[in-house]
Amino acid sequence: GTYFFRFKSPQGFPPIDSAPFTVFPGVSAQLFLLTEPTTAPPTAPLSQQPVVAVRDAGGNVVTSDSTTLLTASLTTISLAGSEEGTAPAVLRSANTYTMGLQTRLSFGVAYFQRLNVHRAGLFAIRFDADSASITPTTSAQFRIQAGPAAIFFLRTMPSECFLGAACVGQPRLD
Repeated sequence: GTYFFRFKSPQGFPPIDSAPFTVFPGVSAQLFLLTEPTTAPPTAPLSQQPVVAVRDAGGNVVTSDSTTLLTASLTTISLAGSEEGTAPAVLRSANTYTMGLQTRLSFGVAYFQRLNVHRAGLFAIRFDADSASITPTTSAQFRIQAGPAAIFFLRTMPSECFLGAACVGQPRLD
């Protein structure tokens, strides 16, 4: 924007204005979150989708940047409370009309859409730029919590059962 300095005298003289000058945003330096992701059930889109911006060293959004490509990746903090075995947690995008886990900045801002996590646990999302000179950022932690069971799944069948004794292989329901 265009600015000027106004000088005032404590003795009551009229103020004097400097010549106008323009301040331009600097080069892209750091990613930061405008909107943090929030919780959802597994496989459902996050209740609040992340919005990431790039700012210069002075903290200004670099609105001239519409070329940098951002990538979202999942950071697993804890899988406590998850009954889903050893399968890794996965970040996905259900949006087939965009690039999913990658989004290009538009006037310094990237809008991720329909991101979801396919397992319960405590997570964060890291955002990286395709330029090594731009510092990445990580979201606040959020929890994906499974809702009540909709169906039962017999994961392990009982085996070696004898009348009046416990089965050697106990059944397991999920």
